[in-house]
Amino acid sequence: MNPHAQKLLLMPACEVIGTKIKFRSIKSKRTRFGNITSFGASSVRVVTLDGRSVIVSWSEILES
Repeated sequence: MNPHAQKLLLMPACEVIGTKIKFRSIKSKRTRFGNITSFGASSVRVVTLDGRSVIVSWSEILES
């Protein structure tokens, strides 16, 4: 697991929600930004800056 995802997993849940992250889009392979709205064992749900909800796997997180 990458260090940015590991850092998020070690944080308390109340701090993870709302964290701004940088991630790679699976479809377009472009770098995107967004805020975490929920998370689970295999992925996080992110609302991008243009208002779309995206599910991002832990491995696609680039920065937190």
